[in-house]
Amino acid sequence: DYEYHIVFHTIYNYFTVDLSAFYLDILKDRLYCSHPDSPLRRSAQTALFHILKNTLLLMAPILPFTTEEAWEHMCDFEGKEESIHLCLFPEFKEKWVTAEEERNWEKLLDLRDRVLKELEKARESDLIGNSLEAKVELLLPSSDSSFYEKYHSELPSLFIVSQVKTDFWEDNDIKITIKRAEGEKCERCWNYSIEVGKNKDFPTFCPRCIEVLKKLKAKN
Repeated sequence: DYEYHIVFHTIYNYFTVDLSAFYLDILKDRLYCSHPDSPLRRSAQTALFHILKNTLLLMAPILPFTTEEAWEHMCDFEGKEESIHLCLFPEFKEKWVTAEEERNWEKLLDLRDRVLKELEKARESDLIGNSLEAKVELLLPSSDSSFYEKYHSELPSLFIVSQVKTDFWEDNDIKITIKRAEGEKCERCWNYSIEVGKNKDFPTFCPRCIEVLKKLKAKN
C-alpha cells in the first residue's frame, strides 16, 4: 500500500525501544565481561545473530543499499547468499518463547519499569550516579514468592544494578527502596561487590571477573 511511514516507525521503535533501550543495554555486561565461551555470552551472540539476519531481510526492500552493506559485513553462515536481495523473507517456524514465559516477562518488565523510576529519583537526589552504584531492595507479595525467587538471579542484570535484595510481605503492593551498593567497585565489570579486595592476586576484581581471568590465563 506504499505506507512506508508505518514500516519506518515500526522498525525505528523496535531498534530504539526494544533493542537499544532494553535488550542491548542488558546484554552489555555479559558480552563484555563473561568468558568468551560461556553459555550466557554465546546464547546472547546467537540471539543477536538471528535478530540482525532477520531484521536485515525484512528491511531489504525499503533500505536496499544499507542492508546490502550490512549483509556484506555479516559473518559467513550456512545458506548465506552473495547478496541480500537474492534471499527470501525469513520464515519463523519455531516459537522460542512460550505463552507462560511471555506472561512472566511482562510481569518482570512491569517491575523493571517501576524500579527504573525509583533509580531515576535516586540519581536526582545524588544518592547514586551510575545505576551500578545502586542496591535495590524489594518488598514483594508473599503470594508471588516462588515466581520472584525463580528469577532472582536475573534481577540485577534486568535492572542493571549491582545488587538486589528481596523480602516478602502479606500486602499485595510492591515496595522499592534504593540504596548505595555495598562493597567496592570491580575495575573490570564496574559492578560493586563486598568480595572486591579479598583476593590478594586480584585485589581490584570481583569473584566473577577473577574466575573469567583465571580461565583465560589457563587457556593461554
